[in-house]
Amino acid sequence: MTPEDIELLFQSRNQSQGIHDEDEETISEKETTFRVQQLKEILLVAHNAWVSGSEELDYIAEKLADGSRDASWRVPIGDSGLLDFFLSILHVEGLRQHLLIHALRLIGNSCADTDENRARVVQSKQIPSIVKLSSDDSLLPFVIPVVYNVCVDYEPAQLEACNACLSRVLVEIIRGPRLNACRPFLNIICKILKLLISQGPEANLANPATATYLLNLAVSRTYPPDLEDYCGLTSVALAYLTHEQFQASLLNGGYCELLMQCFEDSYGRFDIANIDPEDTAELKQIWAAFVQIFADISASPYFATLPLGSPLVQRLVRWLGSPSFSYPHLQTAACLSLGNLARSDEASTALLKDVYGPISALLTSMSPPAAQLLHAVLSFLKNLAIPATNKPILGRLLLEPPTDSILSRLWSTETQPQTQFAAISLTRLLVSGCPANVGRLCTPLSPDPSSPAHERTNLHLLISVANRADAEPTKFEVARTVAAACKVLHSPYPSTSQPLLSWGPDSPDNSSRQRFYSVHQAEISKCLADLLTQHRFPALRSESLFVMALMSRSADGAEIVCRALHPMEVSGALVEAVTGRNMADGARSREASAEFSIQQTGGGGLDAIQGLGLEPQQASLDPAQAASMSRIDRENGLVLVAELLRQDASVVPQFRRSVFEEMLKTGGEMVLNERQERGEDGDAS
Repeated sequence: MTPEDIELLFQSRNQSQGIHDEDEETISEKETTFRVQQLKEILLVAHNAWVSGSEELDYIAEKLADGSRDASWRVPIGDSGLLDFFLSILHVEGLRQHLLIHALRLIGNSCADTDENRARVVQSKQIPSIVKLSSDDSLLPFVIPVVYNVCVDYEPAQLEACNACLSRVLVEIIRGPRLNACRPFLNIICKILKLLISQGPEANLANPATATYLLNLAVSRTYPPDLEDYCGLTSVALAYLTHEQFQASLLNGGYCELLMQCFEDSYGRFDIANIDPEDTAELKQIWAAFVQIFADISASPYFATLPLGSPLVQRLVRWLGSPSFSYPHLQTAACLSLGNLARSDEASTALLKDVYGPISALLTSMSPPAAQLLHAVLSFLKNLAIPATNKPILGRLLLEPPTDSILSRLWSTETQPQTQFAAISLTRLLVSGCPANVGRLCTPLSPDPSSPAHERTNLHLLISVANRADAEPTKFEVARTVAAACKVLHSPYPSTSQPLLSWGPDSPDNSSRQRFYSVHQAEISKCLADLLTQHRFPALRSESLFVMALMSRSADGAEIVCRALHPMEVSGALVEAVTGRNMADGARSREASAEFSIQQTGGGGLDAIQGLGLEPQQASLDPAQAASMSRIDRENGLVLVAELLRQDASVVPQFRRSVFEEMLKTGGEMVLNERQERGEDGDAS
């Protein structure tokens, strides 16, 4: 069968089957069998030409390659053995170029959208031979499409290509003088690399500088890529940068600003308003990938060592000041990166001076930030809110004026639960240990005593958010904020500080605080009760016990605590924390406590507890310190009970006093035993 006969075979069978579209592949089983038989005859001719060294094989390959563009012939070519034959000769040295080119065309066309033939290529073990052929510039236009057709949507081929170090070969091509030879295929090369990095072995087999080389091409001013090539180069570079090896290579090589330049180019070099919607969608995916990469690399040790005045950090600060309606992803990346830099009080304090203006402009803009950017800003602010010196500065920005503060607006963003939670969490950090911010949170919404709003505060608004919320973490975060505020209200603060509350002048008898509590009693007591009765987060229960122990030492705080403990399940949680047993099981009988060490001291239960020298103490939040947390919970619970029993009889109902007294005895005995076991002084006198 001559090459002309082969060409006629393809044409005649397509016409007889009514096939006019090269992508049409549906033919009958009978037609498939006929084609396979005809192609087997061609295989015999091709084999004889190969054995004899006839150049006719070159033309047979050409006609077969032309015919294989038709999808309906691809499976028959594979089933006939022709594909295996041409695969088997690829590794032979000294093949004629004409033959090589058309053998590659046949392989590439036969594998397009055809997994059966892709499997044959993998089984032939000839992928390394195909990769080796890329060393010839004249073969590049054929090798690259072949590799892509074999690998796309077929993982076994991708794995074989990884093991053949295909990415190293392609990277060497595009980073050197051979770039011009493959420039027309640059986008396909990027697609191949993206397939390879999706496979596990690639991260360990590829050149660690792969991402850097790709980014250099993306930002080239000598040969600026068009939008398609820019997207291809950038997206695959970012895919490699999801792996630590390539991040480390980029950072250690000092190429972070190259990454930043590439990100900026995505906004500055293309007119987004006049590009195709599909390209716009791809750019948006690239922007999101950039944000994630900056979040990752800024968490690395390299970033932690950067001076805050370095060009890289200052560039991030400039990003933060970009117009949010134009560059939201740049600003989001800046927030995440700068937030990771704010790892110490010193760094956070220094950064606040640089970023206060841009953050203020973002949050007070007439056009509110997009949800992702807003969440990133709040996360950054949470890091900045940790140092004590930053808290009042941020409080002025975020909690004033009380009638329309930034945070009070964000608490109500129920449609954006992540943003809502971040805003509440930031509020908790701001009030923790900061009298000024507690005052801002608890300022009446109206200064007019005759106004109903005078009885309302932002604390009311915050607690109402918890009442409406479905998510438990949101409810608990509000309760933690309330507990943090109460902790400040019952801790000493310098007399030079501004008054904590605007409910009248503070006086030695805390009348201002008492007035405040009278308005918030129900809400605060419920928040404390909710923290004490939940079991998912032991640290939160410990925090609640500590704050309640502090509060119980004053009459106004004790009233709040007593109200919180009124429900049976809340008192039961206290009993369990102190004694380790369920309240429903009943208290230990008095007869069994006849040898109770505290009673032997000759004093009453309250005096004996005082002899133990217990004080409210903060428990460690480290889960590894669970035993220590349990001990501190017990002691805080005992302080709480003892202080409540010291209050006026009207504070603790009579039906609760007996329970509290029994708890005091049992818990006190347990504290003594624990101290003796630890070798501490057990004398309660």
